[in-house]
Amino acid sequence: MLEMDNIKKKHQYTVSVRVDNSNAKGLLLKMKEKLISENELSSENGLSFTAYACIQENILVVAADQI
Repeated sequence: MLEMDNIKKKHQYTVSVRVDNSNAKGLLLKMKEKLISENELSSENGLSFTAYACIQENILVVAADQI
């Protein structure tokens, strides 16, 4: 999980989820909404989003930073 630690250090906000092909469709939008909600942000305005795929662990990460 060293990669996850590096991602969390690089960005202000992150959420992650374990994925497989059956639940991948539409997942990025749901994760972006979850990130905004969990971090009590008012909206996506002023945020820059980055998505990471940790293929070996089947984990998708969405990160955001204030711009």
